[in-house]
Amino acid sequence: MEKPPQTNNVSDVISAIVWSRQLSQKIQSNQKVAQSLFGDLPSMQRLDQECKDICQHIKEYEDGLFSKWHNTILKAINDPN
Repeated sequence: MEKPPQTNNVSDVISAIVWSRQLSQKIQSNQKVAQSLFGDLPSMQRLDQECKDICQHIKEYEDGLFSKWHNTILKAINDPN
């Protein structure tokens, strides 16, 4: 996916951050369900690690969006023209 789904009445950055947080929460929720069902299987540890890695990448994506937005705002404040 090139661009996250757009939410109505918010900027693209906010929409992308909301989407990334929802995605991360969904992964964590599914991870908890999988742990309760398959916790005794040896491959569950690998699934846990994969989920953590994906959530970390999502967080990095979110942080990058925020940083870019933050820098844009600071630039606009410092240079009103």
